Amino acid sequence: MVITKADVYEKVILAEKPVCPHCGQRMRIWECSETGLLCGSGWGTPYLFVCVDDGCPLFVNGWKEMKKNYG
Repeated sequence: MVITKADVYEKVILAEKPVCPHCGQRMRIWECSETGLLCGSGWGTPYLFVCVDDGCPLFVNGWKEMKKNYG
């Protein structure tokens, strides 16, 4: 059986949205780039759940680390 992108989307959209373990906000569905799927360098799925909270400690501290390590 072939699983299409539409099949995966239907499953993801109906799933309970996970909560970010760093800030507690409900995560959103993000569509991955087609390029990564085609060349095999992607995440192996057309959709991911991501945290979009600008105040999320992981996001905030990640930018601090980037500045500290790479200017």
